Amino acid sequence: MMNNKPNPYNMSFTAGAAMINEMRAMAEIYIDLEGDWNKVKERALQENIMQKYKRSSNLRYLALMKQRIEALNERELKLLVDSPVAIQRQIILLAICKAHAFVFDFINEAVREA
Repeated sequence: MMNNKPNPYNMSFTAGAAMINEMRAMAEIYIDLEGDWNKVKERALQENIMQKYKRSSNLRYLALMKQRIEALNERELKLLVDSPVAIQRQIILLAICKAHAFVFDFINEAVREA
């Protein structure tokens, strides 16, 4: 019998790594443009923040960044933009965990236990 229960995990995190520089740049643009995603997207594409050649790749990575950035609160975004790289990495991991339940569950169940 087939299980029709939807998968609770969003697996889009597999499309990209932490992308520290890109995440910081996107968060800075997001703050500068007061959260207007249409303007953020336009500026990110103009400045080629994702550093991809194809528009489709840029759009896919922008969608991933949007998920992660929207998972952070204002204080966390400011830390991402203004902190040293070590803190940026931690904030990005936090964003990934908040945006992607699979990663959170894995860290919570497998990594934390080790």
